[in-house]
Amino acid sequence: MRARWIVLSLWIAATGAHAQEVDLTLGLARGAFTSAVQDYDAGRFEAALAGFLEAYEVSGNARVLYNVGATYVALERPIEAVAAWERFLAEATDASPELRRATEAGLADQRRRIARVSITTNVTHGELFVDGERRAALPLAGPLALAVGARTLEARALGYQAVTRRLTIDGPGDFHLRLELAPSPEAATLRVRTEVVDATVLVDGEVVGQTPLEPTLVDPGRRRVEVSRPGFVSFVTEVRFDARREAIVDAPLELDANASPEVLAYLRFGRLLHGTELFLDGLQLFPSADDLPVPIGRHALLARSSVLEPVVVSLDLAPGERRLVEIPIRYNEAAERRLTVGVRVSAWTLGVSAPVLVGGAALRMWQKREDPGNRPVRAVAVTMMTIGALGTFFGTLSLISYRRQRRWGLAVGPTSVTLDAQF
Repeated sequence: MRARWIVLSLWIAATGAHAQEVDLTLGLARGAFTSAVQDYDAGRFEAALAGFLEAYEVSGNARVLYNVGATYVALERPIEAVAAWERFLAEATDASPELRRATEAGLADQRRRIARVSITTNVTHGELFVDGERRAALPLAGPLALAVGARTLEARALGYQAVTRRLTIDGPGDFHLRLELAPSPEAATLRVRTEVVDATVLVDGEVVGQTPLEPTLVDPGRRRVEVSRPGFVSFVTEVRFDARREAIVDAPLELDANASPEVLAYLRFGRLLHGTELFLDGLQLFPSADDLPVPIGRHALLARSSVLEPVVVSLDLAPGERRLVEIPIRYNEAAERRLTVGVRVSAWTLGVSAPVLVGGAALRMWQKREDPGNRPVRAVAVTMMTIGALGTFFGTLSLISYRRQRRWGLAVGPTSVTLDAQF
């Protein structure tokens, strides 16, 4: 029996494909393999397939993949046969040259039994079924491989009536198909509000889109709505959808303190005005001297304070990226008016105080030279010098301070973080 099986296991174009016995060392794998060989010889191909897959899973022996592919051929499933034999050629490097040539010939024959079908729909979510089995999520990322023959395609989506099309494929090639789903007359509408972009929205486990999400049709009833994005704590809630009514779900996502480093980037901020508040996707940040971990991807960073115009900075962060963020300073109208008045008052103070100081000094010099004993004149001179010196000193400091605020945003308060020169 063993000798006959090894001969029949080779690919023979005239008689079809047979499984090849593989030397397996594990008892469980050997038992599954032996049963699969018997099932294959008896024409019980579904049972044989299950046995070969179990043997491969237990043993990891890549040569079993030849038998898996041969069984798929017997089941007239060319797509799976091609996938199994391609893996066999890639992984079973110790297979004999004869078997590899037979496998390549079988691959060429099976590829002639596969077509590529591009399917477009009018929905942003849903599922595609082929011959009653789920094949892919909608919309499709690319063409779908389908075996030749008569195929039944069905598109389903929450809030829409399913549509079914019969497609006959008579050979390899590229085909195009458009499936239009009509809204269900009883459909409800889901609206999700959140400041986090690119979050995935699921209804009863089915992906219906990403935020910002357009109003989406769903079937009436009580359903589980989930909004999630890596790096954030998922928001989950139960919502009752009434027919022909809209339900609004507010999803305030929070940063996940236990997020994996693979989904994090790191922010550090330049000089910030004292009292500046930072919000990432609506969540307040508290910068420190350390790198601040935030989720990767797109974000909207809002900076605001009592003296600044709100500033929104768009970020797109890669895994592990370290970004130094500089917040541009634009004073609001009230702060700008205060700065303008402050500069003018300081300049006026400096303009008045300097002549008073010079005049007092000149009067004192005249008094000492012409009338040393005139105490009232000396007192006036000293008073003028004192007032002028104080006015000049504080006017100069104030003018410098206001000008620095306008130019760099400094002197309003201490910086919130310390910059690292090696960052």
